[in-house]
Amino acid sequence: MKKRRPVVLNDSRIKALRPEASVYRVADIARRGFLVTVYPSGRKVYQYRYRLNGRQQTTALGDVGKIDLADAHAEYDRFRALVKKGADPKAPIIVSGDPDDPGPTFGEVAETWYSQTCLAKVKNSDGRWVRHPNRKALKAPQYKRLQLDNHLLPKWKEKAIRSITRIDANRRLDEIIAAGSPVMANRVGATIGQIWGWALDEGIIDATPMQALGKRGGREIPRERILNDNELKRFWRKLDTSGLTDVTVAALKVCLLTGARRSEVAGAKWKEIREDLWTVPPSRIKTEHRKEKPKPHKVPLSDKALEVLETVKGLDKSAIFPSPAGGFLRPHALSRAVNRKLKHFGIGKFTPHDLRRTLRSKLPELGVQPVVAKKVLNHALEGMDAIYDRYDYFDEKRDALQKWADHLKAIVEGRSAKGSIARPR
Repeated sequence: MKKRRPVVLNDSRIKALRPEASVYRVADIARRGFLVTVYPSGRKVYQYRYRLNGRQQTTALGDVGKIDLADAHAEYDRFRALVKKGADPKAPIIVSGDPDDPGPTFGEVAETWYSQTCLAKVKNSDGRWVRHPNRKALKAPQYKRLQLDNHLLPKWKEKAIRSITRIDANRRLDEIIAAGSPVMANRVGATIGQIWGWALDEGIIDATPMQALGKRGGREIPRERILNDNELKRFWRKLDTSGLTDVTVAALKVCLLTGARRSEVAGAKWKEIREDLWTVPPSRIKTEHRKEKPKPHKVPLSDKALEVLETVKGLDKSAIFPSPAGGFLRPHALSRAVNRKLKHFGIGKFTPHDLRRTLRSKLPELGVQPVVAKKVLNHALEGMDAIYDRYDYFDEKRDALQKWADHLKAIVEGRSAKGSIARPR
């Protein structure tokens, strides 16, 4: 955010502030911490910046035009007095309108935010959601949907948004971290900040306690974990005695045999399977790093993968991996299952995504060329290859996944896996 040289903020100076392409702030030289923030939309907001418990924070005092400068100064004086006493002026959140009205629930706000911001929709005069003519939807709105459904709505759906405090948010993020998902905690923290920021801009709330939640899950270090042959053997054998449901066991085996992401596997439908071909639709394909609109991902199924699918056939007409609660298995249920049974597996900490990395790292040992290995995982090609190489490598993917299945079978059975390794010519 741009900052300007402090000036004496009077009515004429504030009126003269013009919107720019990005948000900027102007501080009042006569009142420490008193600001006016100007948004590209033309909205201007009186704000107070202060430091409390070693952290710099900012809270809104009111919109320019809705309250006059004298009232903003009065709020500034009141908030400043609270800070001097060690109290946070942002708690509780005050909702626009009647202070006795609890205001909308988090569920109501979150669903509207998701429709407007993630799906780029707007309500028409009939109250129906329609596509916004000038906005683009997120490339992968399903990831925000998963965060809402799995981590936020189950806890906060019926709570008034003004009743949810920063302490509540930190507690929720700590629970996600304790479940073994610190990176997800960082993602959810960012989403919380976005929802409250949007609610502030929409006038639903007058202040947000969710600014600068930070990465509570810690610094994100790229994972390097792959399972060696002994660990693969132990994991596969121990799955059958883990006490996990047949659906979860089968889903984890398919993750390992195909290299598919947990979200792709968990949401798989029987109608996507045609003989020995599984077609993953674009709606479940990760797209955040893609420059082009994703195409369906064709996954050839090895003999072993088909054998695993037979174990869950007939459980549900639509879902290959149905949830006990109905519908599809949730992706995070696979992570929780692995985390819960780490002691049983006895091979050290790993995640379902590490199974995908293991497959990718093992394919070169089987003589699979790098471009084919990328295609197996549905990774986009880079540079000139992305422009000129339009070959689908389907037959090569089929051979690679069958080699991998044979190699894995040899490992699990305790035979030498060398026989399944095809060396490059």
